[in-house]
Amino acid sequence: MTFKSMQVYTPIKNIVKDLKAELELKNESEVIAYLYKFYANRSKSLTLAEHKEIKEEIDKIINQASL
Repeated sequence: MTFKSMQVYTPIKNIVKDLKAELELKNESEVIAYLYKFYANRSKSLTLAEHKEIKEEIDKIINQASL
């Protein structure tokens, strides 16, 4: 198993930490894998409007980190 470091904004790190606890996952890698599978299962039913809304929310979260 190879470990690589990623730079992640603090608000995103906090979200991952909360998801890890809420979903009873072991580590951040499991959270990312879970989110990927969730996306893979739902991506075909995601509307363009939903995609745009998600992107806007991501921008808000990231912009909070840069304040």
